[in-house]
Amino acid sequence: QPFSQSQLIPSNWDWLNGWGVDGFEVVAGVLCMLKATTMRRGRSVPVLLGIGLLSWAAGDIVLTIQSLGGATPPSPSLADAFYLAFYPVTYGALMILLRSEVKRFSLASWLDGGIAGLGAAALCATFVFKAVLHRAGGSDLGVAVNLAYPVGDVLLLGLVAGCAAIVSGRSRLPWLLLAAGYALITAGD
Repeated sequence: QPFSQSQLIPSNWDWLNGWGVDGFEVVAGVLCMLKATTMRRGRSVPVLLGIGLLSWAAGDIVLTIQSLGGATPPSPSLADAFYLAFYPVTYGALMILLRSEVKRFSLASWLDGGIAGLGAAALCATFVFKAVLHRAGGSDLGVAVNLAYPVGDVLLLGLVAGCAAIVSGRSRLPWLLLAAGYALITAGD
């Protein structure tokens, strides 16, 4: 029988489940940004990815603080603002990375990504929002924020998977690693 998280990490281990995870994420974001100092070109990609990771870490830090003493954080909260900032920053980094890999990349391609994101959000709002709101019983804003995570995850994962298919040779490895990372984020959310 599988263990639940509460069985694996006791509740009195806040230092690991909260601050340990927060610290790991901050280190990962800083290391990503430091990579830019060793590069001649393409520095904006690790900087933007690092900013995205630090934004997610800031959300986790806020959530850890709001959860101290067993408190229940509000929904939505300031943590959600940091979490949601991860998506556009990461999208920008991926588009810059793709542009460096694909020589003919027009403004229309950039706009296609934005249109796809807005289209997915519109579909989600049309078909899912009312049902989720009815079942969740929360505020409209809280439900919208909670829907933004799976939409953002699926869009980023789809973008990375598509890019991995477009590029070839040794250029494919970073895209495959990014796809694996976004698959983990999608499964976690």
